[in-house]
Amino acid sequence: MVVNGNGASWIKEATKYFKDAVYQLDRFHLRRALLKSLPRDEKTQQVVIAGILRNDWEMVQKALDKAIKKRQQQKAKKRIYALRHYLVANWDGITDYRDRDLNVPEGARGLGTVESQVDKVIARRFKKHGMSWTYKGADHLCKLIIMRENKTLKIWASNPVSVANPVAQKTVTKMQHTLSEAGSWLQAHMPALEGPHAGRQWVKTLRSLIETKPLSA
Repeated sequence: MVVNGNGASWIKEATKYFKDAVYQLDRFHLRRALLKSLPRDEKTQQVVIAGILRNDWEMVQKALDKAIKKRQQQKAKKRIYALRHYLVANWDGITDYRDRDLNVPEGARGLGTVESQVDKVIARRFKKHGMSWTYKGADHLCKLIIMRENKTLKIWASNPVSVANPVAQKTVTKMQHTLSEAGSWLQAHMPALEGPHAGRQWVKTLRSLIETKPLSA
C-alpha cells in the first residue's frame, strides 16, 4: 500500500496502521512548493528536480544554497529555506514508489494528483453550501460514495436489507427505492418552456435544443 500525502505528519502516520505501507510525497504539492519558492528560476527548478529523480540530496542542497546566495531580498531567501525544510522533512517519500526497491506489480500506475481527486469525489459532497455532518453520518455517506465509485451501489440497493429498528428499516427501504429509481433524479423540469414566454423565439430555440435527438453512429 502507498500512502500519498502533502507532507502532513498525520498522513504519514497511516503507514503505521497498514502492513508494508510506504509514504510518497504527492507530486502536485511537490511541484507547487518548487514553483512557490523558486518563481521564475527554471534553471534551479530543473536542477532540484534532477536531484530528486536521482535521490541525490547533496545535488539538491547545493542548488538551493546557490539560489539563496543569489537572492537579495530576505523574503525570497526565506521561501527557499522553507522549501529546503519541506524537502528534508519529506525526503523519505520523495522518490516515486515505482522506483524504489519494492515488490511493485508490473504496469503499476503513478498516483496522480490526489488533491483534485479528493475534492471532486469527497470534499464537494461533504463541504461548503453550509453542510455539516456528525461522525456517524459522515462515515455512512463516505461508504455510499465508495460504493458508487466501485460500481456496487446499485447492487447494494437491489438487495433487501433487514434492520432490527423499524424506523431504521423504513429509512433504508426508502433510500434503496430512491437509488433504484435513479432515472427519476435526472428528469429535469424547465418552467420557461411552459410559462408566459413559451411563444417567444428564445424559448422555441431552447425547446428545439432539448428535443433534438442525438446523432446515431
